[in-house]
Amino acid sequence: EKLSLELPSRFSHSGVVVGSKLVYFGGCDLYHENTVVSVDVETDKVTVFKTKNEIFSRCKAVAISNRIYLIGGG
Repeated sequence: EKLSLELPSRFSHSGVVVGSKLVYFGGCDLYHENTVVSVDVETDKVTVFKTKNEIFSRCKAVAISNRIYLIGGG
């Protein structure tokens, strides 16, 4: 049985799919977010990573050969 995930709503974030994981970076809700969220769509496991004061708003992400490249933001 699959779990129902409730993820925070945000905008100006960037996301990419690597394997079975959806990874999204930063964005904004009421404030700028400096988190990276990984969602494994096969297991419904959600992992939240806190970064060291990096703000990932309006950035772009791309996955090439299972590596994620993040460009821009501010």
